[in-house]
This record gives sequence, structure tokens and C-alpha cells, in this order.
Amino acid sequence: MNIKTAFDVAFSVRGVHQDFMVSREAIGISKRTYKTYEHSLGKFYKWLESQGVYSASDAFTTANINGFLAYLRGQKTSTGKPFSDRYIHIFARVIKTLVRFAYEEKYISTPVSFKMPPIRKTRLLYIEEADIPQVLAACTSTRDSALINLALASGLRLSEIIALDWRHINLKDGKIIILSGKGKKYRVCMVDKGTLRILIRYHNELMALDGDFVALDSPLIQTDENTRLKVGGLRSIVDRISTRSGVKFTAHALRRTFARLSVKNGLDILWLQFLLGHENLETTRDYIQGLDVADVEKFYQEHAPLRDIRR
Repeated sequence: MNIKTAFDVAFSVRGVHQDFMVSREAIGISKRTYKTYEHSLGKFYKWLESQGVYSASDAFTTANINGFLAYLRGQKTSTGKPFSDRYIHIFARVIKTLVRFAYEEKYISTPVSFKMPPIRKTRLLYIEEADIPQVLAACTSTRDSALINLALASGLRLSEIIALDWRHINLKDGKIIILSGKGKKYRVCMVDKGTLRILIRYHNELMALDGDFVALDSPLIQTDENTRLKVGGLRSIVDRISTRSGVKFTAHALRRTFARLSVKNGLDILWLQFLLGHENLETTRDYIQGLDVADVEKFYQEHAPLRDIRR
């Protein structure tokens, strides 16, 4: 009697996918990450099926993965631009996680390796220090001023700002509790006294309209109808302020600006990594790439290791 092993069974790609996604839910990935996995792998499976490949053992090979990544490099966005290096890198990272899972769970008999597509270094958008007063002056409401100052002072992600309730901020010391960060990791951030005063002013204005607007579970930054902002709405506010100020920036550029100014003012990069909620220090380094030589020289003179010894 021949006893079949797991590797004698032709597991389908879609079947492996179902188990993989349940396993991701079991380890607590965020809804955003879940959607990224579904989107990225959906495109990968569609490409495999166009090649007539349906079983996991036939699909999860170095040749197929490289072929799919090459296919992506030839695709364009709805505006006619090629897919960015970072966008393609996301596909590769998700596929790498999938094929590792498939091997560990014995859906395929051999591990699969492939070279991750490189990400060419590009200048990431941020606001120059000299332009910040111009940006702040373009805020025409207390809400807008609270939003921009909060983003610049804390370095919070767009999604984290949207998720903040009034219960998450201490209006006495400016401490902010982040419960909905990337990877669902808890962390604490702070804002300076100037930003805190603007947030208190915003709180007082909302309170004067209706006490329910500042209830503990009410959103910190609100729409004109006093509901929670969505991603598109927050980006629209930022875009309008950018246009009025004459300074080009995005919501994420505010986060990078926080990172650069923090380092220029002497914050250790490891503390910066904690405040930004980055798992990888290299991601933090990307945020502060291209600091001016003058900034480096000034920082060194202020923090030279032998400076105090030689006095």
C-alpha cells in the first residue's frame, strides 16, 4: 500500500492562500496590512493563472516570482507612470512572506529564495525649516492649525491622527497615547507647550459648540460636521493648506519634517525610532536622509565626545 506524503498532493495556490490569510489574522495583522496582502497576492495569482499555473508547487518558484516582478516593472499607473520601486518592493515582501509560510507548513517541499528588488534612493518630500511659519500662517481655522501643529510636533502617521480621540491626549502635559499604530503597537508621544495650547484652544471652541464634541470617545481632529475624518478628507485639508501657503508638501511630509527637525535639534536616532513607531532603524534613517553638511557640523560641535574633557 502506497502512503502519500504531503508533498505528493498538488495543493492549489488559492487553497494555500486561504490558510495563509487565516494565519495572518491569527497573529493580529492590521486591517490595512490585510488589504495589502489581498491586493498584492491577488495580482500575483492572476498573473500565475495567465501562465497556466495553479498548483503551489508549480507556482512558488524563483523563476515565477522573478517573472512576476519583471511583469510589474513593465506596468504603469492610471496616470501613465511606471510603478515605483517601493510599490514593487511591497509585492516582493508579501510574496516572500507567503512562500516562507508555504514551506514551513509543508505545502511545498523546498524553500524558495529570490533577490529582493532594489529601492533607488530618492529625495523624500519634507518642509524646509524656513518655510514652516509660512505653512502655519496658511491655516485659516483653529482645527487646521491644530492638525498641522500636531503633525509637525508629534510625527504621527496620518492614520494615527485620524484614530485619536480626546481620551488619548493629556491636556495638562501634552502626552499622547497611541493605541492604533502600525502593527497595533502601543507607544507614547508628546507635543510641545505651544502645540498643546492650540489643542486646548480647539478643545474650548468645540466645547462651546457642544460638550459632546469633546467627549472622551469623540475624535480629536474633526470634520466641519464634527465627525471623524477619513484619509481622503485629511489629505484634502493638507492639500488646501499647501496650496494657500505656496509650499509643496503632503501629509506624510509633515512626519518627515518632524524627524529631520528632531535630529537637527539633537534627538538621538534611537529615540526618534521609538517616537515614530518604526520597527526597522533603516526606515528611520530614510526619513532623515540628506541632512545638510552644515547641520552635521553644527551637531558634531555641540555633541563632540571630547568637548567637555578638553575644556
